[in-house]
Amino acid sequence: IDRKLSYEDENIGLCVFGDELSSEFSIDNTAYGKYIVFSMRMDSISIGKEARLHIKKRVAEYKRSFEVEDLSSKQLAEIREEVYSELAENAKPNINTLQVLIDTTNQSVLISSAGTAMCDKFNLIFTKAFEIKLTEMNFVSVANGILDSDVFEQMLDHPGIAIVKDLEVSPEFEDTPEGHLGSGFLTWLLFSLSTGDGIFKCSDKEEYSLVVMDQLTMQGEAVGVRTVDLKKGVLGRCAELKSSLHQGKQVSKMLIHMAVGRMMEGTEGDNEEDFKADEWDFSIDKRNFDFGNLKVPKSDSSGDVGKLLQRFGYITDAVRVMDDIFEHYLTIRYHKNWIKTIIKIQEWIKGM
Repeated sequence: IDRKLSYEDENIGLCVFGDELSSEFSIDNTAYGKYIVFSMRMDSISIGKEARLHIKKRVAEYKRSFEVEDLSSKQLAEIREEVYSELAENAKPNINTLQVLIDTTNQSVLISSAGTAMCDKFNLIFTKAFEIKLTEMNFVSVANGILDSDVFEQMLDHPGIAIVKDLEVSPEFEDTPEGHLGSGFLTWLLFSLSTGDGIFKCSDKEEYSLVVMDQLTMQGEAVGVRTVDLKKGVLGRCAELKSSLHQGKQVSKMLIHMAVGRMMEGTEGDNEEDFKADEWDFSIDKRNFDFGNLKVPKSDSSGDVGKLLQRFGYITDAVRVMDDIFEHYLTIRYHKNWIKTIIKIQEWIKGM
């Protein structure tokens, strides 16, 4: 990670969290209970627009020195390379970092970025460093860890749901198993939150309240408009939502607000003031189990590592809740009584 950079180069390596200029790892700076924490650092040199002025000046000097009026493409390329290399010698590198947490209890790896490019770079360097291949967390991979093999095979054969019969499918809108499974889950979740109290008791025994925010993205496989954004307040009274569902469109992206009441440390829980509300906001896309635009409760821990661990703890809370809800959906979806749920969803749409 400390090799010399050229202007078109990039250094990528693993480093110590909290001291990203160091790669001297030890038990003390990486192991925190069940977690292993470190960072990934990316160094690069960027040359600004001022390079054009330097190149222009160098070209003029070259013409005067050799008493020529024009330069060949090869000569111009050599001058450009020369100028860029000189500027890179004096340029300070851009340093970007992302934090990594490995939960040794469930063999999951969390990184502080959902960007595809960043995830791909991390995947490459992680595989090279540890010789371990990571599996992307999407709806199919999560289902594979939840379902028995026979039910999983059934899911692969029928990953989606159909709330409109005889829907004509255009090849333009063909979807992946992840997309079908994800949109089916999100559409069922919209139905459940719209018709229920929005309270889910999860594996940690806590009760989480979920609310759909006022923006949904709907996507359909019928010929016509593919995506509709809903921003009209109460979803249950939204004519645009009703129309989209009637056309066979399903939820492809959902913005969720989640909250849970927790007793504060050092209190007895006798008074209302002894409790606080932890709140999250995040979006989920139909293809991946990624949490976009994630906002977690504010950390009250001290120190960089303490704050990071608490932040990742809040992230794992959100993942665990959605895991539990998704598992609940799968037990309903691949049960023999699934048709009864479809009828309820159709009745819900008619009554909107």
